[in-house]
Amino acid sequence: MAHTAGITLYETLGVDPSASQDEIRKAHRKLLRTAHPDSGGTVGMFRAIQHAYEVLSDPRKRADYDAGRPAPETDSTPPPRQESPKSEAPPRTERRGPAPMEDIPSLPTPGFPEPHFLPPEHPPMVKQNTPRWTKIWAIVVGSLGLLLILFQLVGMWAATSFRQSVGGDAGGSVTEFMPRIVGTVIFFLIAAALPYVILKIKGNRPPRVPLATDYLRPQHLRVQEFGVPGQGLSAARFGNRAELGKIGEERTAAVLRKAALELCPSARVVHGLSWPGKDHADIDHALLVGNVLMLIDSKYMKDGQYWFDNADLYRDGEQLETFKLGYALSEMQRRFPGVAMRGVVVMHSTTGKLQRPTVEMANTPHHRRIDDTYAPVAVMNPSELINLLQAHIRDCNDNAVHVPVLRELLSLSK
Repeated sequence: MAHTAGITLYETLGVDPSASQDEIRKAHRKLLRTAHPDSGGTVGMFRAIQHAYEVLSDPRKRADYDAGRPAPETDSTPPPRQESPKSEAPPRTERRGPAPMEDIPSLPTPGFPEPHFLPPEHPPMVKQNTPRWTKIWAIVVGSLGLLLILFQLVGMWAATSFRQSVGGDAGGSVTEFMPRIVGTVIFFLIAAALPYVILKIKGNRPPRVPLATDYLRPQHLRVQEFGVPGQGLSAARFGNRAELGKIGEERTAAVLRKAALELCPSARVVHGLSWPGKDHADIDHALLVGNVLMLIDSKYMKDGQYWFDNADLYRDGEQLETFKLGYALSEMQRRFPGVAMRGVVVMHSTTGKLQRPTVEMANTPHHRRIDDTYAPVAVMNPSELINLLQAHIRDCNDNAVHVPVLRELLSLSK
């Protein structure tokens, strides 16, 4: 079997040309975990890996290959599944894609009303007391005005008295002084009231509570789902794992829509968040219900019996690479100190069944409990996630959308 043009057999296995036989064997075993069609891989990928291993694991074939001589063709057909000896194995058919996920059951609706926003969309008007300096201004200006009016009244009385004593026209004094007195009254009334008028027009408004539109655009206020599941998974970076990861995230998103968004109008889901302070690490999903945040990672993995204690992950007795969500959860707890959080890793079986795989959660070891960079998480299958979401929504009992928290989550979205 000829390998893909431009790609060497060493590159197919991901090893250096100087790799030892033990390194080639370990790389082959690691790749088979995801490349086998029963684990979600493709037949072409499996055959290419098998061909590369069969050539490079044989010293003679490897020497011929390194010398530029063509390697003999090998049969790298995926092995059939092992069936019970009591029954004859049915003929194998090539799978064209991942097994479809079982239908998510319809869940009883709690009957939540329409959500409200914190801060509110339309905050109530709050009466504000007049600033003290405006009162002092009015007293001072009013006193000056009264004093000046008093002087003018005294002048008018003196002029009237003088004119009467000399036999003149006393009424002329009143006519002469009265316009001045009225003008003075009007001027000082306006001067005393001017600060009140200015504050009424500009500054004497109630303190404005930040609106929800300060954090999200109006058309986004009632949107329940943000982002695209699996959008940040690059095939160039993750290879075949990118497609498997995308399948897992899409299936988790389907569960969240059915078991959270349809039941709770105030629930909000953000897909694809970056860890605070991290450029490449990510969190697959964040579910916000009230002031409680659930961080969820999605996995699409081979069926089996799983065991997890927040330090080690095993499948059917074989140790696997553990999850990193606990570190992300710890970072998010520091970023959102007033928000209750929990972390969940949901594992989707390649069989598509909601109750598979089975996951046994063991006690978290002491060194994990005292690690301030790690927060314990739970691992479960889709059926267990559905039950958890129902209880989570019921326990939150909060029909509010906490807009500042949602705004901060969206600032972390990729």
